[in-house]
Amino acid sequence: MYWWPATDGIYTTKSGYWLARMGHVRGWTDRFGGDRAETWNSIWNLDGPPKLRQFVWRACTGSLATFGRLQQRHVRTDGMCSLCNEQQESIVHAIFFCSNVKQVWDLSPFAELICKAPCDSFFELYEWMKGKVGSSELLTFVAYAWATWSYRNSVVFENPWQCRDVGVLGFLRLVKDYKSYATAVNVCPPAAVSRSTWKAPSAGLIRVNSDAAVISETSSSIGAVLRNDQGVIVPARVKRFMGKPPVKVLEAMAARMGVQTARELGFSKVELESDALSVINLIKSHKIGKAPVDLVVDDIRSMSMDFESFFLFSY
Repeated sequence: MYWWPATDGIYTTKSGYWLARMGHVRGWTDRFGGDRAETWNSIWNLDGPPKLRQFVWRACTGSLATFGRLQQRHVRTDGMCSLCNEQQESIVHAIFFCSNVKQVWDLSPFAELICKAPCDSFFELYEWMKGKVGSSELLTFVAYAWATWSYRNSVVFENPWQCRDVGVLGFLRLVKDYKSYATAVNVCPPAAVSRSTWKAPSAGLIRVNSDAAVISETSSSIGAVLRNDQGVIVPARVKRFMGKPPVKVLEAMAARMGVQTARELGFSKVELESDALSVINLIKSHKIGKAPVDLVVDDIRSMSMDFESFFLFSY
């Protein structure tokens, strides 16, 4: 058995407190996806600045520090909106319905949709809007939300923008121009690096290359190839099975299959090479854990004791 809220499967007070605060079912779905996985993916795949994606995620998880939220956390005694003094300041109120920003939305392309959207939480409103507009319009929508929240903060902290509408247009332009800006300053996410050439191991060594893949929501596969110092494939194994374990577990399972194959064939000097740096580092660390990946890694360490020499590499 292992403690699933912790990555190493070992209980800590912090993880216990986190689970108690969020609840068992909500804790599982929020951490591992569940029914909300599609929404989380859409947020982190928004084609805008990283700060915009972070804002949307914080708004959807209820992490923005509105007065209502601060009152719930016993930071403030009063959760009333200080800008309109009409109702409790929730995230939805602060961004969409406070008189301080409502005119921005009334003049936006989303005025009619906002009137029809569910308003219990930003998450529900975002998810509803995602089903009503295309990706380009959704990006514009969250840019408006980011702008109104930023304007709210400028007023609350007594440093208001000189012109609210010009400031909102500036946010929209920033998001629209992000792609060209990111390219110009070279902050685009780096593409996955693929090594074009393979180098044979030193004389007398067998190199194990392993990899894993998620084929669909219900099936996965792992594979391993063993080559000698001439680059000749000795054996190769592939295994496909039902289920979708975490990628780190799959990569560890692929490495274990390769090491197991090398041991079964009686090789004494083995190199294990994988593109899963986290798995290689975990094997090297000799860290003890109870999570599923730790159990697989323990098997690899145990089998490596049977070799005369055993080396680890990642690329």
